[in-house]
Amino acid sequence: MHAPLDPLIHQKGEAAALKDASPITYVTRHAPPFLLIQGDKDEYIPFAEDTNLQAALHKVGARCDLIRIPGGAHGTGNWHKLPGVPPWEHEMVEWLNARFHRASPIGEGIRERPLVSDNGH
Repeated sequence: MHAPLDPLIHQKGEAAALKDASPITYVTRHAPPFLLIQGDKDEYIPFAEDTNLQAALHKVGARCDLIRIPGGAHGTGNWHKLPGVPPWEHEMVEWLNARFHRASPIGEGIRERPLVSDNGH
């Protein structure tokens, strides 16, 4: 993650470069609606980054919705295998349809989730 920021870090220093690269730096009441989808076990981006951005956007009156993936690591590749994962793909398409006044099909191309019983098997 550092490589794309290296030129800016060399120019401004790490703290200033990270501030410039952070979306929270640019929060205004004129921000477009945000949909954040992140696993709460992301090993690269702390989940608090999303909740902090959501709180900052809400504070200025901008819309920001967050879909938390319990136990989700960085990347969506294995989320469909997690027990209790919300139907985030459906929620994402519904959110996009609502924001852009579309009626795109929901469910096409979404991976099947394995059935998990109450005892986790």
